[in-house]
Amino acid sequence: MRFFLFTIIMAINNNIVHAKFKFQIPEGKILSKLSKEFPRFQFNLQSLLPLPENKGISLIEVKGRNLERFRKIIAQIIPKNQYTVLYEMTDRLLLNFQMEDPWFLLTIIKTNLILKYPIVVQSNQIFVDLIAERSKVDHLFDEFEVHSVPYSIKHIGRFITNPVLTYKQEQVLKTALDLGYFEIPRKISLSLLAKRLQVAPTSLSEMFRRIFKRLGINFFSSLEN
Repeated sequence: MRFFLFTIIMAINNNIVHAKFKFQIPEGKILSKLSKEFPRFQFNLQSLLPLPENKGISLIEVKGRNLERFRKIIAQIIPKNQYTVLYEMTDRLLLNFQMEDPWFLLTIIKTNLILKYPIVVQSNQIFVDLIAERSKVDHLFDEFEVHSVPYSIKHIGRFITNPVLTYKQEQVLKTALDLGYFEIPRKISLSLLAKRLQVAPTSLSEMFRRIFKRLGINFFSSLEN
């Protein structure tokens, strides 16, 4: 809820951007060791909180098979007083984990960013989704470069509170993509696609024009920012 309210309030400012990116976990960090040891596991960071003495604590959901081996490994590399398993099921567990020198958490606090949870960790990479002022996002990337942390931007553009497409337009576009309408050569004709969607071919053609117009306007608007 906090993140949602923040995005609505901040969207009034035209300098707000939506950014999705990933970065490599620095060598030697516990999460780096665990994600390398269990590359098929997914670690969902549900929260990150600072502690005194340059420490932090995180609530982590771990998803994967062979959790028995995972518990043995964490018992070997993490002191017992630094983590607590809160609950465990067949293919997932939830644990509190105390971090030493939590560089990413401290950087987030330093740059005054609010993150969207959960934060996914997989294959030694952290995947981040956030909405913030562009200057603060750039500050975060500067911190990555200062610390020589490799990162890759998936998307960064103007934050839009309203969806680009209506639900019906999204469904039409998804169906067209799934059935190969945009393939070269096309796997389905306009008339057959219209029949599948239970609309007239002329109506479907008009839908596509409206969809492409909306996507085009959104694309060029994001470039301006």
